[in-house]
Amino acid sequence: MASGLNETLETGGDKPYRFDIVCDSDEVSNVTLLVTRGTTRRQFAVACAGTDAVRVDFPTGTPVTVTVAPATTGKTEPQGLLIWNLKTLEPADVHGCANDIEGC
Repeated sequence: MASGLNETLETGGDKPYRFDIVCDSDEVSNVTLLVTRGTTRRQFAVACAGTDAVRVDFPTGTPVTVTVAPATTGKTEPQGLLIWNLKTLEPADVHGCANDIEGC
């Protein structure tokens, strides 16, 4: 939690992608995920209850940067975890919006 997240993800290929993130902390109630591709930026609220992952689907293309600002709670280093995963999907496995960065 104290270090946040700042990763640039290569997203080439021929299958769509899914980025999942979950936050678990007793000290931080929520964080904001910022997803950037080119000049398009989109924010997602991530609750730190440790139970519900936020899912962001998007097509192949230029790299995607995912950022979560370091958490602060008045303590030097708040305790908790950010767990994330990037994977490709079969096109039929994309549910809902196929491009959560651009919006549908």
